[in-house]
Amino acid sequence: MRRNLFLAILTPCILACILIVLIILDNRDSSQDDKTGAYAEPTGIVDSTPSPIPSDSPTPTPDSTPAPTSTPTPVPTPTTAPQVTTEPTPAPETNEEEHSDEISPAPESYEAFQIQEGNDYNLVCDSISGSFFIINKQDNSVRNTNFKYSSKYEQTEYTPNPILCYKNGYFVFAAQNQIVVSDGITETVLKTFETGDVFVNRLLESDNRILAGVELNDLAVIDLKTLKVDIYTGHYRSEFITFTDDYLCFSKRNRIPAGPYYNHIYSAKEGNAMLLGVIGEIDEQALDNDTVYITSNDKLFQINLAANELKTSVKAAKEFSLYYPVYSDSIIYGLSDMRFINYNEADEPVQSIILPDSLEADCYYNTYYNMAVYSIYPKDEEMKKSLPPTGILGSFGLIDYSVFPLDQSKYPLHSSVKEKLYSGMTRIGEGEIFFLEKYEDYNYESVPFEMIYAWIPIEGETRAYQLYIYVPYGSEKAAYVDLIGQLLQID
Repeated sequence: MRRNLFLAILTPCILACILIVLIILDNRDSSQDDKTGAYAEPTGIVDSTPSPIPSDSPTPTPDSTPAPTSTPTPVPTPTTAPQVTTEPTPAPETNEEEHSDEISPAPESYEAFQIQEGNDYNLVCDSISGSFFIINKQDNSVRNTNFKYSSKYEQTEYTPNPILCYKNGYFVFAAQNQIVVSDGITETVLKTFETGDVFVNRLLESDNRILAGVELNDLAVIDLKTLKVDIYTGHYRSEFITFTDDYLCFSKRNRIPAGPYYNHIYSAKEGNAMLLGVIGEIDEQALDNDTVYITSNDKLFQINLAANELKTSVKAAKEFSLYYPVYSDSIIYGLSDMRFINYNEADEPVQSIILPDSLEADCYYNTYYNMAVYSIYPKDEEMKKSLPPTGILGSFGLIDYSVFPLDQSKYPLHSSVKEKLYSGMTRIGEGEIFFLEKYEDYNYESVPFEMIYAWIPIEGETRAYQLYIYVPYGSEKAAYVDLIGQLLQID
């Protein structure tokens, strides 16, 4: 009886001890599972933020990287079985075609500034080292490309993205003063800018080409078939761009000071931009095969991309097509000659006044009065200081004195004749040259400036050619009288 009672008491105690041991062993196994599971769910990789892509352009593969954290991503040790993951390993790949003889080691950790996912590789822009890393998605290895991005991407107010895109099997990125492509194994430099580090941003894509802006000033076309880059200088700010594998057509928007906007229309190919003409503000645009249709100020324009032609039903005046077709108020800057129609000759030929190397001219087109007027400037900055505030040395144009008031229908307002210098033939027709005095603002005062003034009327009309040259303040007139004679070809 006692024995049975003893066994009844002892048995539950033994079972309770066994249960406690099992619980302790189970807790230890759980702890080990937590340690090995830390590699399976890494954190600290920042998602890439690609630039917007137009609706008609190919859509890049979405980035599947984890959400960002503020902690740098450690480079993990790979498990025995390869896993398809974006996490790097410490062992770098060797690349014999690297642009540097010395290959930098793979990082111990990185903090992604940008990430671009590819098919077999990912491209990481690391904000710790400022370098671009290639991650092999099969074995998780990390390779330093030895290219660095420009610090401008961290300083600009625009969306920073030195990785332009992944397209046609290539990563395209901007590395300091270079545009580079990589297939994940090797890198190829497509363009090196001599001006130093540049800020490059993607604008548009076609099937095989990328259009990018360089320093918010130039355009770059990156061709992934030929691995060639064409640069178009000074053509960045566009009101419209048409971009395909075959064509690039764009506008460069400008403005008359305190006046309306206008657009230079360009067609570009193989690094050469051809100016097709000038139109006003662009209201609407559409592409149909090889033709771009544009409406501007209630006028319809067509751009034949294959023929590089700007067409419209509006006929421009003769004066508005001497350099290129002009259909809007606009200004042509930096001219070395002044072209005009000579209405004093029966066949009304186009003629040109060639300026000396020390001078240049701007041509202002006014569509309301149907006139073109040239302003003449000295290239010497010191000479500009001795002229009226605008720095203009003189002017030339065909004016209608029934519209623009003149003293005695001949002389500029508020001027007085000091001397008549010439009367007779000029290269434009029969005319006269005078020595005038006219008050102008100079150093915050109204000062009498001397002026050499030529007046050449068109017979039987209320129009006349007007050419004048200021004598810089404090200078003698003789050299400027000679200049007028040279421009009008008077012996």
